[in-house]
Amino acid sequence: MVDISEWIAVDEEPGGAEVKTWLAPRTGDDERWLFKPVRRGDKAVKGGGEPEVFLQGNPWAESIAYRLGIALGVPMAQAELARWGILEGSISRDVSPEGWSLHSGSVRLAEVAPEYVPRTSKDKRPDRVGHSLPRIFEALHGVAGPLGSPYEDWPAIDVFAAFLLLDALIANQDRHEENWAVLDGPDGELHLSPAFDHGSSLGAGMDDIARRRILDTDRVTRWCERGRALKIERAEGRVRRLVELASDAFDMCHPSNRRYWSARLTSLDLGHVDEVIATTPRMSEVARTLAGAVLRVNRERLLQCLARS
Repeated sequence: MVDISEWIAVDEEPGGAEVKTWLAPRTGDDERWLFKPVRRGDKAVKGGGEPEVFLQGNPWAESIAYRLGIALGVPMAQAELARWGILEGSISRDVSPEGWSLHSGSVRLAEVAPEYVPRTSKDKRPDRVGHSLPRIFEALHGVAGPLGSPYEDWPAIDVFAAFLLLDALIANQDRHEENWAVLDGPDGELHLSPAFDHGSSLGAGMDDIARRRILDTDRVTRWCERGRALKIERAEGRVRRLVELASDAFDMCHPSNRRYWSARLTSLDLGHVDEVIATTPRMSEVARTLAGAVLRVNRERLLQCLARS
């Protein structure tokens, strides 16, 4: 856990349920990190009364997702657990190089999807009209892979599909249009941003009683199968499963790149996965057990699905 108590607050990030703050180390450089505090959850009490409050696991979910993404070869914004004074949470490194602008997916979609309904509108449906896989790929047309990555010359869609692969692996249902972005360079270059914002993964929003109930009743597979891409527009009247969405995305990629990501998932070292979970602070034992079980189940589901495509 990184102690950032001496860092300087330089800006606040608008949007989202919690206050997020941009900070910079006292080094005089332009490095910035976004601090996101641990979220508080409310649990209903039987018979009424005040809801019970518990701390969610979004900081450790960010940390695990970052390390697993790196293991898979997915370009990631660096994320670490952090302590800012009395506050605990996570920090994520700014992905925008100096002189570059970051445009969220909502900006790109507004240019190509006339039916797109922004999150700022009165329409509060979780799945955004126009935020569909075909429209996302259209918005990424002419965009290259992330800067400084091995995929810098790849089409962005062949890397974005890997973002969805990671989402399905870690059960991240929060890939909305503000959670992916394009970097616009000073000479007009366009590159997909590294993946960021994975704090809603691995059941981080549950308390240990709910996690234990899933484990004790051997419902892990059923829980994983319920994983839906909640922030993607419905297709044929239904919300897509995370594994299904990732498979559909790879069907739209170059075949060699689809095989590449499938091979990366196949070779993912489960011993390394266990080590990442075991060495992540602020996790209860039941949270560690459920996270490990979810990752194994989703990996097998993805491999079976990709083998059929």
